[in-house]
Amino acid sequence: MDNTLKLFWAVSLHFDSPVHIGSGDSEEYIGAANIVRNGVGEYVIPGTSLAGLFATRLHSTAMVKHEEQGSSSMIVNHSDIEELSASHLVFRTVILKPKNKFLRDRVRINPETKTAADKAKFAQWEILPQNTTFIIELDNVSKQDRLSDEQMASIQERINQVLASWNKESFFIGAHASVGNGFAKVISVKRCSLCKENYAQYLATPISELHKANMNWESINLDDIKFKPVFRRRYRLILKTGLHDPILIKGNSYYPSDTNPETDSPFVNRAGDIFVPGSSIRGAITAFMRKYGVKDWLTLCGQPQAQEQNQAHEDEPTKSSILFTDLKLVKDDKVKIVKLEHHAEDQFSRAVWGPGKFDEERAFNASFVGEILVADTYHQYDPSLLDRIFSFLMQGMKHRMISLGAGSAYPQMELEEIPCENFQ
Repeated sequence: MDNTLKLFWAVSLHFDSPVHIGSGDSEEYIGAANIVRNGVGEYVIPGTSLAGLFATRLHSTAMVKHEEQGSSSMIVNHSDIEELSASHLVFRTVILKPKNKFLRDRVRINPETKTAADKAKFAQWEILPQNTTFIIELDNVSKQDRLSDEQMASIQERINQVLASWNKESFFIGAHASVGNGFAKVISVKRCSLCKENYAQYLATPISELHKANMNWESINLDDIKFKPVFRRRYRLILKTGLHDPILIKGNSYYPSDTNPETDSPFVNRAGDIFVPGSSIRGAITAFMRKYGVKDWLTLCGQPQAQEQNQAHEDEPTKSSILFTDLKLVKDDKVKIVKLEHHAEDQFSRAVWGPGKFDEERAFNASFVGEILVADTYHQYDPSLLDRIFSFLMQGMKHRMISLGAGSAYPQMELEEIPCENFQ
């Protein structure tokens, strides 16, 4: 039996894109989905959400063998024995301090009509949190059965593997994770053990502040930890626009335009920085693949195309194996966001009718960079199949056959594979 009472991991996170963890209700006037908060109104990531993400990544990275499921159950809170016991691992809710809060419009496009279906447009709030730290606690004193030395060592190894994966490969938190939301990365981890030297400090410190207390923390070198990669493929996507193919990605924005300070910017942006949402990239590529009958891409995206295709697997989830990050603007002196005026005229009077006059802002000479990731999910795809799918996609990009944004611009796109084991 191990004499350790408790072990703590202080895990520091950096958020690369905003996160939406829904509260299940909507704002009364705007109708946008709200974000979960605690009793005093602070934004949080519930400990249950962190535990679920951890369990999902655990089974992908730790390669848990059947005969080892007993120790695994101490983490994920289920086992192969009849009587279930509480997990020895506790994930503490983390309080988020947002840098900014945004309102995002989303719309589902009918692939046949190329327009939004009835009630297919909705909005949600999302926040971009500051770097934050949450606590993982391995409790070996409060449960009925104490863990052995072997079990403690096994669980610690698995925890470190997941955290190393979150550091090297990143992970997604919250809703709309497959199209860029909640892209987060572990930036540092430290660990300590509860003992008589720090017991008084532990009792006097709120759990949310424990990582700041003098608990004899020791840093963990995540570079030395080996794990099974959770992403089978990673691709860097580069999108470029020139003078003759500017793009416009429309969105709900409350930030002053650079070219027209008296109005809001029509181009979707965060705090004034324009970007191409992962949802737009997914929609553009999927429309191209659907047009040319690449059904394997649609299956990867969790979109079976015919009823009969799904009958044999009706009990299986239609989970997407493809994830898209947002494409960030590469800032340089050549980028121009130009305001263009558009109007619709009455064909007889040549006068502008009703709301037929509007302004747009299109991005000229702009470059955007993001990623497309293929997750190692329940789909067991032959590597040659993935090669064929992405080779076809690269050919479509090479010949500029993929339209994107309002007005169907055909910007230059390049796809470059990144070795998963070398990704930083």
